[in-house]
Amino acid sequence: MKRQHLLIAGLILVAVSACGPAVQGSGGSRSVWFGQHMAGYGHMGWSDSTPSSQSTIIGAREIVVTSTEFGFSPSEITGTVGESINIILVNDGGVTHDWSIPELGVRIVANPGQQATAGFTLDASGTYEALCSIPGHAEAGMIGTLQVTD
Repeated sequence: MKRQHLLIAGLILVAVSACGPAVQGSGGSRSVWFGQHMAGYGHMGWSDSTPSSQSTIIGAREIVVTSTEFGFSPSEITGTVGESINIILVNDGGVTHDWSIPELGVRIVANPGQQATAGFTLDASGTYEALCSIPGHAEAGMIGTLQVTD
């Protein structure tokens, strides 16, 4: 157990130290980011201008996803083509997390102890990887799937 805690602490330190000092994202609706590397999200398909998904869809099915260090619950979500869903990301962790599917242009960011909601429509069938795009978090286990069927 002690080794696991040391590993998690080490991953956090590496991620934070690699990112540099804190800066505020533009647009006012974005969360605090840690340096240019993270703000750019180049390694995850995000650009500096990619905002957090903000809108919800009235009447859509709501799915609560809880984030912690370092995982999502549930890690697997299913839906059908044409269905609209609202993802409610609840951050029970001690650092900022997001739930992102770059392939679908979805990114929901929640600071520690907070939640954020975004809605989108499932336009195409397939299996999509959901992940926390904060550097080091997906590698530490913050990944999941969205399975969309016809």
